[in-house]
Amino acid sequence: MANKKATLDSAINFILGSAVGIILAFIFVKRKSISVLNLPTDNVKPYHWIVVILLFFIVFYIHLSLHELGHLISGYLVKFKLFNYKIGPFGWYRENGEIKYGKDKSLGYGSRCSMLPVNTHNVYPKLAVYSLGGITVNIILSIIFLLGSIYIAPKYDNFFISVFLILGWGMGAFVVIYNIIPFSNKGFKTDGLLALSVIRKSSDDMAQLATILVSNQLAAGIRPKDVDSSFFDDNGYLKDNDVSGIVMNYYRFYHFLDLGHKTKAMNAIKSIEANIDIYPEYYRSDMLYNVLYAYCAIEKDKDKAKDIFENIKESLSENNSISGYRVKMAYELYVTNDYKKAIEVGNKGLSVKDSYPVRGEAIFEVDQINNMMTIVRENINS
Repeated sequence: MANKKATLDSAINFILGSAVGIILAFIFVKRKSISVLNLPTDNVKPYHWIVVILLFFIVFYIHLSLHELGHLISGYLVKFKLFNYKIGPFGWYRENGEIKYGKDKSLGYGSRCSMLPVNTHNVYPKLAVYSLGGITVNIILSIIFLLGSIYIAPKYDNFFISVFLILGWGMGAFVVIYNIIPFSNKGFKTDGLLALSVIRKSSDDMAQLATILVSNQLAAGIRPKDVDSSFFDDNGYLKDNDVSGIVMNYYRFYHFLDLGHKTKAMNAIKSIEANIDIYPEYYRSDMLYNVLYAYCAIEKDKDKAKDIFENIKESLSENNSISGYRVKMAYELYVTNDYKKAIEVGNKGLSVKDSYPVRGEAIFEVDQINNMMTIVRENINS
């Protein structure tokens, strides 16, 4: 269900964004009263609006890519360690201590910079600097576009140059405002919210920062068992009956299971299960996937696993990530005992491992699937 909602949201955003782009393009082409923008409209053909839309996406991608460059520069200034840097389909990342280059299918054609502090000395001021690095570059870039629109565009009297520069500072202003306003939506936290959390340091802020630091390590390619274990200690501000506490128990499950500490992993799952109603309904199924996995692979409780499966089978069937296949494979292996189906599902999971956005978790997922593959083969041969 969550995947279906996410797809619907993406479709709506695309339709609305395209509609806005077309309307703006029409205004650019048809209106004659925008000389204040230094936009020449003489000899503009009706098909020019297509070029305007293309320029819109080009400018957006420029801001997106250079935003991550801002994080890279600010991260180096505060001596953070780079774990992942992605521009479009190409990426540079660390995996199991090795440096790898090449195509990065995670996040599609988006951009990402993942840097982490190497120690905890003055970590919070450094996090604030790192968080605001992207916004700073967008501000500088927007000023450059604005100056170009004012002083350069009139010299050339070219429609496309003018549109490019106008979109440059207009899109830049939007990106800056969007990122600097402190808010979160469906798990996404703006740079402004991260910086504010670092400065404010309330209990809620500290709880959110703890989960963010763990998620950043996983996104950077650090597998769950290698995440700094101090984040999982009882620190007084992470509560099991709070959203941040539930998220941290989710990470605890991965961490302890990856270490082979099944009892601790199961304790984290039971805490999630006991407080699941607090978690946003939109993402609740994602949490329940691991609850199902735990009752399949750790507890071996078929009846409980079947009950959970009935509640999430629709959304799970639509989850075609390696994580979803790992859970489905466990159900086929431990509950239905359909070994042929288990191998089929496991192979599908391994085939999509490179597209999983959380690289550290992907390493864990591959390991879990391979372990189940071994168990399946042993059962077939016995």
